[in-house]
Amino acid sequence: MKMLRPVFVLCFLCVFSGVFAGSHAHAATLKERLESALTRTEGAMEGVQARSDVVFMISQARQLTGRNASVALDRKIHEQRNNGWVQETEYKLWEARDKKLPRVTVRLPLKADPVLSGPKVALSPDQRFILVLVLMQRAVNCTSSFDIYKDIGEPYFDYVSAHQLLSMMIAGGNGCLSQAAFARSAQPYIQRLYTEIVHHEGGLTDLQVERAAFLALAGRVDLVDGKLVEALLDSQNAQGVWVFDMQPEHTSALAYLLLSAVYADKFPPARR
Repeated sequence: MKMLRPVFVLCFLCVFSGVFAGSHAHAATLKERLESALTRTEGAMEGVQARSDVVFMISQARQLTGRNASVALDRKIHEQRNNGWVQETEYKLWEARDKKLPRVTVRLPLKADPVLSGPKVALSPDQRFILVLVLMQRAVNCTSSFDIYKDIGEPYFDYVSAHQLLSMMIAGGNGCLSQAAFARSAQPYIQRLYTEIVHHEGGLTDLQVERAAFLALAGRVDLVDGKLVEALLDSQNAQGVWVFDMQPEHTSALAYLLLSAVYADKFPPARR
């Protein structure tokens, strides 16, 4: 089977093998289900006014499959939804990455100090989000080099670990991390995400889909259990979106990215 070339930001590529087991008969059924799910999501997301992280995930999925799905971005809509500096800062980081705007400085509150200087243990949800913003800032702003252990730190957990891997891909897209350096350094972060997926208890959540989607974006579709993909396909609602524990457009963009990666890996253009 043709290996999936991961869609690193701005075409930064690193190849990992991706193999999905299954009979030919099952593959045909899976192909139909994936195409149906992607088509329904595209219909639901067409022209939607969404945050820039949603637009980013849709654009990465389109690079994988070549499918056409457009999502409008309206900053005014975004600002109406945010509740302070955190959302605004996140928006500016994504905007800088997408449009190559000047360097962005994250305006951190005083409570950020212990997050950046102290040990990364038992961080509160707010502190974890601050850490994610810092990781994103370092990746977005890098211009020549990127020190994995200084700029990213040891593999963490929860949604921090997912964004550690994403930050490495963004740094690679900026030319700050070579393909070889990513291949050498990414494995502990990939393994952490895989472990969190395997040991997750309960049904699908936005974070669980995010972990799998970012693994796929890094080229490791082979680590995404087929049962998770089946559960995701089964949980798409009649409107073509996924409603879990976060904003539907966020979860749906993640699901679209993950299913696009599976589709591109299992059914490359020559076999469609």
